[in-house]
Amino acid sequence: KNMAEIIELPPNIIGKDDHESLESFAGHETSRGRLSRFHWDHKNNDDPILELYRGGVDEVLVCTVSRDREKGQFRVTDNQGRIIFTGDLNHVMKALDEKLTREHDEGEIPA
Repeated sequence: KNMAEIIELPPNIIGKDDHESLESFAGHETSRGRLSRFHWDHKNNDDPILELYRGGVDEVLVCTVSRDREKGQFRVTDNQGRIIFTGDLNHVMKALDEKLTREHDEGEIPA
């Protein structure tokens, strides 16, 4: 096997392109003031998980974005671990953007 075959991740893990898309998304939400920061961590099974935070001194975890291994789709959970969105990456980012926009009280959600 060549090096690319050896390090290729299974399709149900967050790959490099999706990782970059999620970082760009989180950076955009942070620049809009909807989040204070984001952080990559790992779940118990060592899968990557993106944590999104809001606030200053009293910072709170807003939600996490991960990939559901069994269903092969992305999942957003709230700070209590309840699933709030599932689907492909574009669907999840759009739904999360709308949620953060509403919570930040920016008025109308763009179509």
